Amino acid sequence: MKPTQNYDKEKDKFIYKYNFNLYAQILTYNETENFNKNRNLFIPYFINLIKNKGHSYEYSDIKTAKYKQIDKNNILKEELKEAKDINNKEFNNLLKKQTNINATREDKIKIERYLFKKHWKVKKLTDDFISKYYGKSQALYNLRCLMNKNNDEKIEVDNIKYDDIIIKEKTKIINDVINKMGFDLENIDRKLSRQIFEKNIIKVINESILFKDYDKTSPLFELNKSVISKLTKKHTNKSFMGFINSLLDNYGINIKWKKTITSKIINNKKINIINNHYYCSYIKDINSYI
Repeated sequence: MKPTQNYDKEKDKFIYKYNFNLYAQILTYNETENFNKNRNLFIPYFINLIKNKGHSYEYSDIKTAKYKQIDKNNILKEELKEAKDINNKEFNNLLKKQTNINATREDKIKIERYLFKKHWKVKKLTDDFISKYYGKSQALYNLRCLMNKNNDEKIEVDNIKYDDIIIKEKTKIINDVINKMGFDLENIDRKLSRQIFEKNIIKVINESILFKDYDKTSPLFELNKSVISKLTKKHTNKSFMGFINSLLDNYGINIKWKKTITSKIINNKKINIINNHYYCSYIKDINSYI
């Protein structure tokens, strides 16, 4: 999508404008809604609106009632285990029913089971597989993008695959962090010493897109700016790993730490040498389904 260039005589400068088609307008509206729902943006923005209107506000100390939380994801897993497999023709028929708002709960579960198998490229679903991987499809898709092994078809308008824009931007940022940390997903066994790991943390904080441009990356990853700001000023290996892993979990990977102790005889004395290593690891062997 290319902008049109017009010269404004009064302002004596060129004005660039984008002509959005209907699909692009809908996409922009949807993304704006997503940002508005971001808890780190909504409350501060809402408070700002209150102040601008001349109103005051105060926080209420509300105690929520205790109740037993229902895990809807576990309920759905059990339904998926009980559902029957369907073929492509049956899937298309059920999809039409769903489009016409005629699909039953059982129909929707069958559709979900069919898509789950398709996304993970497996022919058979076991109860163990569902328990282990259901709800992780987005992480698998993100990992495929990270490894450049995603061949899913997306809607393309004006040579832009709109469904991929946000994912590609986030993938670029995550790849930048992984590379600056000194890790390589193609060589997952690479281990870093504590000294190199700590040196690379400083590199990530000072040079990565994630930290340098956090006004942009915060809403993109729904992060609290204060968290990034605190890490920039003061951090430990543990706090940094906790923050980065909260992002990497969505890509099916995380950074781990391992301590090994080796012994050496020096001057007839046994000396224990402690080594700390840091490495990347795939979560639950998710890389087997890339």
